[in-house]
This record gives sequence, C-alpha cells and structure tokens, in this order.
Amino acid sequence: MALNMQKLLEDIDELKIEKFPLEKHFLSEKDEYVREQYAVQLAVLLLADDRGITGEQSRLFSLLLDSLSIKKDIASIISLAQSIDQHGLREFLSVIDEYDAKSSFLVDALILCRLDGAITDDQCILLSELCLLMQVNSEDIPCLAQIASMVLGLPDIVTLPVDFNFASIGVSAWKEFLYRDLHENCFIDGKIEHGYWRVNKKIDLSGAKIISCSIIFSEEGKLLFDLKSRGSLHILGSSFINPKIVIDGSEYGGQSQIYIQDCIFNGNYSINDP
Repeated sequence: MALNMQKLLEDIDELKIEKFPLEKHFLSEKDEYVREQYAVQLAVLLLADDRGITGEQSRLFSLLLDSLSIKKDIASIISLAQSIDQHGLREFLSVIDEYDAKSSFLVDALILCRLDGAITDDQCILLSELCLLMQVNSEDIPCLAQIASMVLGLPDIVTLPVDFNFASIGVSAWKEFLYRDLHENCFIDGKIEHGYWRVNKKIDLSGAKIISCSIIFSEEGKLLFDLKSRGSLHILGSSFINPKIVIDGSEYGGQSQIYIQDCIFNGNYSINDP
C-alpha cells in the first residue's frame, strides 16, 4: 500500500496547530458570525492573488482561524469568500465598526498577504479600497505595517514609539513576535507604559513606574531597582514571565515606596537559583 503523502502532511499541519497555536485573537470570544465575517474577508484578500494561496499561507491562515476560535476549515471559509457580494461587504464593515477591528484586520491582512512575497497589485488595490471603507487613518498605516513586518521578520518600516499601545489595536494573536528588547533608555522620565518587552540583560534603575506592560525575562535578564535614595517603584496592571527582580531599599528603613497592583508574576525557579 502506497504512502498517502498529501494526507500525512495535512495531518502534520493539524498537529502543528494543536502544539504551536497562536495566542487568542481579540475577537475570539465574540459571536461566531462576527468571527466568520472577519475571517472571510481575510480569505478574499488571499484569493485576490492570482498566483493562488501557498502552502505557507494556508498553514498560517489555519493557525489564525484557530486563534479566532473558528471551527470551520479553510475550504469552508474560502468557499464563503468566493461568493462575497455587496451584502457580505456591508456585514463585514458593520463588524469592523462595532468592534473597532480595522487596525487588527489590516495587520492580519498584511501578514497573510506578505508571508511568501510582496503584496500583489490586485491585493494592494483591494486593501486600499477596504481601508477607505473602514476609514483607517492614513497616519496609522506605517505603524500597522511595521507590526506586520515585525511578525514576518522583515526590515523596519518605521520605529514604533516606546509607549506604543499594542493592546489598543487588537494584535494579541501575534504577541510572541512583538516583544522588543527592554533597556534603560526605554524608561521615559522613569516610566514605561504599554507594550511587550523582553529583558535580555541586567538593567539597573533607581526606581520606576511600569504600567500595562507584558515583560518576559531571558535566563540572563534581571531588573535591579536601587531605592536606597528614597526612590519609589510602582508596577500597575502588568504581567511578568520568569521574572528576576531585585529591589534594594534597605538604608531608609521602609521610607522607600513600593506599590504593586493588578499584576501577574509567573515563573519556574530552582531552589538553587541565586
């Protein structure tokens, strides 16, 4: 009996979705109809490439459908996309307006369309028209394109502001690709707000405010806060993965201020860790 290589590869792709899923999409808990309208329009953009949907695009789209908690397979979504009409476009735009999903949609679309090469002329025209209908602010487009480039590992288009708020545009599905290296200069007037950050080295700070950030620590990463000069440390609404944080405020007998609220600290440590 001959090996069915195509079937085997399809089974492997399904296992990849199970073992290496994307983070949950910000629309994943919305009504099924909302999620499908969003996904169908992404499929429309993929179909606008007359070269056809590549294997890599198909696999990534499957991961995104899983992130959106959509049970239908790609073939079903593609079938719906092939019959899109003006009514379907109206429904899609209604979804975008109601859930403020235009920025998220543009990022998802650029990632899928640019995965295996430059976006085609037809895709560019269609995406431009959709941006007009969605009323995407032209000043936002370079930053949204930069996010797609970060996910795809492409050269930078612009430098995102230190306090760029990823959470506000609904790109949680791509979170693992959006961590930026944290260093002393990221703290503006002693404060860092918003964003996904990675600590890869020892960082010395004399107090700080950390607000609404997600920070992951490498093995060498460590934050050291020197509060001996009556400094203060405020950490609000932030999450930390494998954090190594040292706070030194011993000289003033409790006069240093440490305030932590609504935070998550998650890590695995050996009893022998320093």
